[in-house]
Amino acid sequence: MLNKDWLDSFKEKYDIWLLSARKHLEKENWKEGFKDYPFINNESAPIALFKKELKDSKIALISTAGFYIKNKQIPFNSDDYEGDYSYKEIPSSTSFSSLGIAHNHYDKKYALSDPNVVYPVERLKELENEGFIKSLYDTLFSIQGYIPQIHNFLRTSAIDITTKLTKSDVDAVLLVPV
Repeated sequence: MLNKDWLDSFKEKYDIWLLSARKHLEKENWKEGFKDYPFINNESAPIALFKKELKDSKIALISTAGFYIKNKQIPFNSDDYEGDYSYKEIPSSTSFSSLGIAHNHYDKKYALSDPNVVYPVERLKELENEGFIKSLYDTLFSIQGYIPQIHNFLRTSAIDITTKLTKSDVDAVLLVPV
């Protein structure tokens, strides 16, 4: 359950930060723009022990690389200096050639040469075929990792994704950051 007071407090800090950072962000001067960003220091996240065997577990994948299905989904808005806090659902059967990347905040050369680097669906399918994991959840989630508006992400996309994973009896999630 999200703490509404914390989210409201973060949004206030974010709004103050954005007023002074906007001029730097518009010029893509990230170092100066994020100098005073109210980064989250989470010291209270509980440790959840994984008690199930991987061979008996359904695994989901979330990548922050900014993948979307070309000609089917609207790409992430990579040009917005406030980021894009939406998410995309990608069927695990989707071929890499059908995917595009919309994310301007990392060097994509390795992701383009082998998408498994940041979106290891083929490796997870191999683990499923070998019996190392029970199954790969058939819907993969993609977000754009540049999300300064974390309060909006937590109020919307994070809740949607979490709800879908919970209803699907997923045992573990592999989050692949870029």
